[in-house]
Amino acid sequence: MRGIGLSPLPATRFRPCSHVVGTELLATVVLLDLASDQYVTLTAVAARMWTLTAQGLSIDSVVERLCEEYEVSRSDVSRDLVTQLAEWTTRGWIEPTLDGLPRLRLESVASGVPETADITVPSVLYCALAIMVAKAFLKAVRFGGTIAWLRRRAGARPLRSGSDRQAVVDTAWAVALAGALYPGRAKCLEQSLVLYFLLRRHGVSVTYCHGIYPFPFQAHAWVEYESQPINDVPEHTRRYARLPDLLP
Repeated sequence: MRGIGLSPLPATRFRPCSHVVGTELLATVVLLDLASDQYVTLTAVAARMWTLTAQGLSIDSVVERLCEEYEVSRSDVSRDLVTQLAEWTTRGWIEPTLDGLPRLRLESVASGVPETADITVPSVLYCALAIMVAKAFLKAVRFGGTIAWLRRRAGARPLRSGSDRQAVVDTAWAVALAGALYPGRAKCLEQSLVLYFLLRRHGVSVTYCHGIYPFPFQAHAWVEYESQPINDVPEHTRRYARLPDLLP
């Protein structure tokens, strides 16, 4: 397995959801979730993360500020920030700004790498962030809108031959690990959409697949490369009646 390092964080921004209000009190931040009438007290670094994020700073800018203020490594701050943002997004306390979503576009995974370059294996950290954005897309524009976005952004990319199979496998591994570590875990749908995008943007001929199992009803999503699942096992995917492909 090739090493997986840290990728640059994208410049997307988040904002508190309309039903969440916060106030600074001494060295803490107290949040009130009006939807659940729940009070939450953030302390120390988490409170500072909330304050900087609520100011509209980009993720990368928040990391830089925290590194300066707490004199810790960028890698440690990045991991802690993404974990915290993922938790707040899952709880419904923050959301990507409208201007942040288009800028991120999930395409920053290998920022600056030409489309014809070899596959760049993303970091587990970045895969976790991509999963978080995929969740935001699914919540904002639903499944149909997310599929339409992927079709425009990734499906139109020209395919190329001779892809590095090990890099394909390593990318699937990075997404799977990010999904396992994601707060509350990430579903097969989010993981498969992210994996499809990460590989398809490099011109790798992969297929997003989904199917159903009728009794009891279950739905499942996976990605295939060379007609074989790469984020699941054939014994499992064969249980599902495959639906028509939605992505090229």
